[in-house]
Amino acid sequence: MPHMIERLSLRVRIFLFFALIAASVVLFLGIGLWMAAQRIEGNAAPHLVLFGGMAGFGLIGVVLWTWQMFDINLARPILSVARDLQTLMHANPQHSVDRKAARYLGLLGPVAAEIANAFATARADVAKEVDAATRSLDEQRRQLEAILRELNEGVIVCNASHRILLYNRRALQILGVTDEMGLGRPVFSVLNQQPFILTLDRLTSRYLEGRHKSHPEYLMTNLVFAKTDGSLILEGRMNLIVDEADTSISGYVLTFADVTEELKGLNASDRLMRSPLEELRHPVSSL
Repeated sequence: MPHMIERLSLRVRIFLFFALIAASVVLFLGIGLWMAAQRIEGNAAPHLVLFGGMAGFGLIGVVLWTWQMFDINLARPILSVARDLQTLMHANPQHSVDRKAARYLGLLGPVAAEIANAFATARADVAKEVDAATRSLDEQRRQLEAILRELNEGVIVCNASHRILLYNRRALQILGVTDEMGLGRPVFSVLNQQPFILTLDRLTSRYLEGRHKSHPEYLMTNLVFAKTDGSLILEGRMNLIVDEADTSISGYVLTFADVTEELKGLNASDRLMRSPLEELRHPVSSL
């Protein structure tokens, strides 16, 4: 029963309250007239019914008039203020509370208007701050992109799930890829996975154990990796991105260069040095 009453609107609940008063007036007036008729000698019932009925209709009329005044000056203004606040919060931040409708609600109308004005001001301030922060981030992003474009090394920024957040044009040139380097795609679609997992685990352990504070490379380390198809050997550095507030790993920055040709040159030099040694091995063995 209480839950059913709570689901009713304010106006209906006030009407039911006054309907209960009107029914009580009729009931108690009828009981009083019946008890009076029992004690009065003679045929007084018609007079009691006449005057009691007139009194009953008068009382019911007063109750209905009082209910109407409550509905006009209390229930409807309260609902109007509630609708104004809902509109202000969910639809139009510049919407204002109708003080005229709430003129009989005492301090409720002015206080609601003050709350509405404070909320609108706060929303405007937040919107300005968000707009300023967005402009600042856009400017920083443009500056970062300009810096990345001038770098001779490839740069890839990934989140903790190894998904690409940012890369520069040089990275595309070094890797010789286009479609595989889309934002939000896993970096392992282009690069070999194992070196990244091992290096990230090592840096994460260094950070969580607090060794990075005294480490000469802080949260950075070298690594060598390759493309997934093995066509390129790359050398780079991984720099961990951390959130100092909750000590979580946000991602990492990878800078790299192509060392495939250098390694080929080193292998060729190694073969040239090995060839004379191999030729001398047999005579030395005979001696």
